[in-house]
Amino acid sequence: MRFTRVFLALLVLTFSFSLLAADVQKFKWTMFKLSHQSAFQSNKQYYSAALDWNPHYIFAESFSMGLDLGGSLLKRANKNMFFAPEYLLKANVFFNPNFSLGLGGGFQWWINNGGTFFTATADLAYIFTCNRPSIFQYVNNIFMGYYYVNSDLKRTHIARVGIGFLF
Repeated sequence: MRFTRVFLALLVLTFSFSLLAADVQKFKWTMFKLSHQSAFQSNKQYYSAALDWNPHYIFAESFSMGLDLGGSLLKRANKNMFFAPEYLLKANVFFNPNFSLGLGGGFQWWINNGGTFFTATADLAYIFTCNRPSIFQYVNNIFMGYYYVNSDLKRTHIARVGIGFLF
């Protein structure tokens, strides 16, 4: 738990210092992701949803860094589903205006189900850059990603597919 607090403090400090020297136009505060997730543990798998808030700062045309703060529903064998908040620091590399690769790490907290565990993630996104019909004006991207949760209780592999929104 102490390591988690230190990690969160470093995240807050890093983001705070970025704010002081930042060009406001390069911050994206209103980005969210909604996804379907399939989680795999040993011989079991289950499905649920995840919701994340993704503030990030664009350092260059091809690189941004930010946070993934959110949560999902998880389940352990023979147990009920539980809420698992997550907090990740993620770097995004843009191959061109439409494709990006995100890599990150952080923690997922299994509330009342074992503690806080290291989480690594990688995702690919297709970013919409053209004009969209008004019904889709806030849809920013579609993505697929992989999360690995290093739990001493159950190693968990999570695949997510979803939509990113920018308001």
